[in-house]
Amino acid sequence: MSGKKSASAQHLGSDLARVDAHVIASDEYDEAPELTPEALQSGTCKVAGQPVAAPEGPAGGRKALGRPPVAVKRPMLSMRTDPDVLASLRASGKGWQTRVNALLREAADQGRFGH
Repeated sequence: MSGKKSASAQHLGSDLARVDAHVIASDEYDEAPELTPEALQSGTCKVAGQPVAAPEGPAGGRKALGRPPVAVKRPMLSMRTDPDVLASLRASGKGWQTRVNALLREAADQGRFGH
């Protein structure tokens, strides 16, 4: 690290290194009471400072993050290959792992693995 503050630290005008170095003492937890479901229910949702209706649903009305669920979860595979083979696969662009899976699927379906 160069020792310079990041742009965000300069923008905030704070000493993030000092904040990161702070160890929270047990008595500091008393300053922030536990957030209970009742406390959440009594709150008011606001957008740009204006009260809005509370969102409904499991994600609180927000779109769920991450990939959508799939019917069959594929297990992770770790294997070694020649560097030029991997470079060629990656150079083929986005979706190269899916294409490799399709090639392996085709070979398996055709019985080319010699079981």
